[in-house]
Amino acid sequence: MKRFLCFALSFVVLFGMTACSSSEPAVEVSRIPEAIAVSDTPSMLAAKDYCTAKGYDLTGCETFTDGAVAVENGKYDYFICDEFSASEIGAFKLKSVEKCEYFSARSICFSSRADDLCKKFNRAISDLNADGTLEKICDSYKGGERYKNKITKGNPLYIVCTDGADGLCEMNGDGEFEGLEIDIVTALCNYLGYSPIFSAELYDEGFALLESGDADAVLSVDSLNFILDDALILSDYYLVTEYYVYTNEFE
Repeated sequence: MKRFLCFALSFVVLFGMTACSSSEPAVEVSRIPEAIAVSDTPSMLAAKDYCTAKGYDLTGCETFTDGAVAVENGKYDYFICDEFSASEIGAFKLKSVEKCEYFSARSICFSSRADDLCKKFNRAISDLNADGTLEKICDSYKGGERYKNKITKGNPLYIVCTDGADGLCEMNGDGEFEGLEIDIVTALCNYLGYSPIFSAELYDEGFALLESGDADAVLSVDSLNFILDDALILSDYYLVTEYYVYTNEFE
C-alpha cells in the first residue's frame, strides 16, 4: 500500500511539473512610460498632446530644473520642454528623443478698440522679420551672441506678462522683466516709438485689465490655441516655438 501511495504521489508531482512546463509562458505586464513637463505652460500642452498619442502617463513639475533632474535620475522616462529652454539641456545627462508635433505661435493680444495699434504691431513684426532682427533675438537664446535692444524713449505702453509663458518672459530677482519674449516685444515697441512698461499678472486677470483699459496689450498668447471673443484681437505671430522630448542618456 505504501509503495502504491508513493508511486501515485510521484505521478502527481511529475504530471504537475509537466503540465506547468508545457503551458503558455506568463505574459509580462509592461509599465506605462511616464513623462514630465513644467505645469501651466505651453510645454505642458505639447506634453499632453504627445502623451495622449503615445498612451503615456504625464505629470507636472514646478521648474525646468525639476523636470530635467527627475528624468536624469530615472524617476520619469521623458522630459518635454520648449526649444529655447532646451538650450539648457546640456547641463543634464539627457538626450533628445524626438520633436513633438505640437507647436505654438505667440501673438500679442489687444482690445478690439485698439485695432490701429494692432495694425502698427503687425507692420513692425513684418519689418523686423524681414530685416532679421527677430531671428537674431531668437538665436541669442539658442546659444548665440546675446542680442541687445536699443532702448527708445517714447509713449508708454502698458504690457501684461502673464504666468503661462514657459519662462520666456519673467521677473528676475531685481524686479526687472527679462526673457526672449520681453526682448522681442521691446524691439517691436522701440521700432514703433513706444516705451514698454511690463507688469506681471495671472492669466485671466491680464485679459480683464486689457478689457477694462488698464493695460494696452497682453503678450505671449498662443494664437493657435486661444479662443477669442469679440472684445479681443490678436496680432500676427512674432514667435513660433517647437517642443522636444528628452530621456536619460543611459536609456
